[in-house]
Amino acid sequence: MLMYGLGGVAGYMAPRIHPMQDMAITALAVLPVRLPFGLKKISQGYVLGMLVKGLAPGLLGSGTGSSDPTVV
Repeated sequence: MLMYGLGGVAGYMAPRIHPMQDMAITALAVLPVRLPFGLKKISQGYVLGMLVKGLAPGLLGSGTGSSDPTVV
């Protein structure tokens, strides 16, 4: 469970360094092979973190929203 959590935090907080980064990690998450060092669990958590970031971008203060609720 710790590996999924670490991957989730990484997926939510990681900057996008390369355009293919998300696709490569998603491929690792769905590969039908066993990966060493818990890499599969971390990559699955990373994908979940990306999904959470897409659904709730303002979570943990990383969004670009304004503090003024009247501004649209």
